[in-house]
Amino acid sequence: MTTRKQKWWIGAVFAAVVVLVAAGFAWFAGDDDGEPNTTAPATAPTTAPAASPSNNGRSGFADPVTDLLGRKVMIPNNPAGEVLPQQDPAARIGCDPVRGVPSPESVMIQRNFDSPHLFSTSDGPTRIDGDLLRGYTRTPQGAALAGWNTWERLQVGGETARRVLADQVVMTDEQRTKVDEVPTLGGPELRQSARQAAMAPEAFRVLSCDAEYVSVEYAVAKMGDENGPYLNRQWLGYRFTMLWRGGDWKLQPAGSTLAPAPYLSLGEGWTTWAV
Repeated sequence: MTTRKQKWWIGAVFAAVVVLVAAGFAWFAGDDDGEPNTTAPATAPTTAPAASPSNNGRSGFADPVTDLLGRKVMIPNNPAGEVLPQQDPAARIGCDPVRGVPSPESVMIQRNFDSPHLFSTSDGPTRIDGDLLRGYTRTPQGAALAGWNTWERLQVGGETARRVLADQVVMTDEQRTKVDEVPTLGGPELRQSARQAAMAPEAFRVLSCDAEYVSVEYAVAKMGDENGPYLNRQWLGYRFTMLWRGGDWKLQPAGSTLAPAPYLSLGEGWTTWAV
């Protein structure tokens, strides 16, 4: 039985995650003129964030944990992640937003840099380059994995976020100049407990797609707020635009946003990860 104190804690964690992720979208997507918003929020700390752990070259996993949906979350010994052996997927539907697309195979949720990332045995990522995840298939499934992982890498902030912006985000030269002028990329600075309580999306759906472009939306369970857990689960929708550039999927800020309101149900077109 959930006590009042436990309800308050769960609600507070989710409220913090929702607010800070929304702030991250505002920073990342930029102002109305299309430029990244480099103005620090009024509540930003006056001290620089602590340095994040980086790729230590280790392999294997520590003991797993469980997220609030009861799913297994692996903890790699390398905070940058652990790629999985790849195999060709079985015959499957390609780009079909109407019927939906199947999940990548054997999806594993990994906690990288205290944030939930998605790995598969069919669509990547296939390698770790420093702090960056690379090597996704040129499929809607590959784009879906890349979109979420790129976003989570940006949440790390600091030099990791700067490397992601430099290599895995599509920006104009003017936007890059603006970003380079920011001495410290903080983004939304989640406390470690809140970051670890954040969850990988429960499902995804492809809104439109072709060989060079995928618009993908993620459904992230919103189980409560500051008043405690909901009686019925809701989902926040995150919409990302992915472009195939330089042999991999890259995130385009334009068109990447929060859905206008929480979803009360997930109907046709949504695909649950094969975890």
